[in-house]
Amino acid sequence: MKKLLFFLLLTTAVVGRAQTSLDLLPAGTEAPDFTITDSKTGKKIFQLSDKKTQKDKDGKTVPGVWTVLDFWASWCPDCRRDMPMVKAIYDKYNTKIQVVGVSFDIDEAKMKKYLGDNQYSWLQYCEFKKWKETKISKDYHISWILLLILSIRKVRLHSLP
Repeated sequence: MKKLLFFLLLTTAVVGRAQTSLDLLPAGTEAPDFTITDSKTGKKIFQLSDKKTQKDKDGKTVPGVWTVLDFWASWCPDCRRDMPMVKAIYDKYNTKIQVVGVSFDIDEAKMKKYLGDNQYSWLQYCEFKKWKETKISKDYHISWILLLILSIRKVRLHSLP
């Protein structure tokens, strides 16, 4: 798992996904919770706070899964350039980590077409509003959408180089 963390941090540094705001949530801050629901049934598919703990093979409660939050939009050229890197992480580690895309698209059909055309199959969260008007951008203090956050086990934010 240390190799995975190093790979994710190194890849993120090389790609240059950085947020330029001085209003960043500090490392160690509990990651703001959010829920992904099925748009047709309303059933909960994912909730970040559910990832805090999990049961091991003996039924003991242990720290939860690692979660990568990828903030992106289909209209963002840098995001489109970096999505193959996120796909590579997902393809290689999807049995060990949870990858969640946080899209700032406003057009659901365009977002779904982009994801389908490129075979990006990890979970997606989207409010279908302008990105600065979304609750999640306010909760995470997002001032620039080209951002990748690694939320490790205790659902805490960790700084990336």
